[in-house]
Amino acid sequence: VVRDEEGLESCALASTMAMRAAMLLRTPAARAPMAIRRFGAPGGAEAHPFGIKPGTYKKEGWESVVYPCYIASTLLLVVGLSFKPRNDMKIWAKDEAEARLKRMDEGEPIEFGVHYGGVGNKYPFTREEIGEPVVIGDADDDEE
Repeated sequence: VVRDEEGLESCALASTMAMRAAMLLRTPAARAPMAIRRFGAPGGAEAHPFGIKPGTYKKEGWESVVYPCYIASTLLLVVGLSFKPRNDMKIWAKDEAEARLKRMDEGEPIEFGVHYGGVGNKYPFTREEIGEPVVIGDADDDEE
């Protein structure tokens, strides 16, 4: 118990001093040395991952279904991605340039805005079938 100048007991000061004394006793230097195992498993050297000893593995029921599915899906992806169409912009530009050079060598005219490469064969539409593009906001409409 601690008394101040007037002789009154100060509980707050006493509790603070008690807490400081307890913290000093908790420091590693004040404790007695003892062996602490960190990340250790019970059993020491005989411990095995997941509790399974080497050489005693038994196949589980789901493995015989899942592993063939993994193999089949991997093969399907490899074959499917190897035969996918090549639709890169560089490949299209190369085909278009080769088709235009061929037309120039044959002496045929080349018109701006017309595709002569492989794209024209994929989409056999003509301007007459589609019609003229719609023009929004003519110059005549602005004056009125």
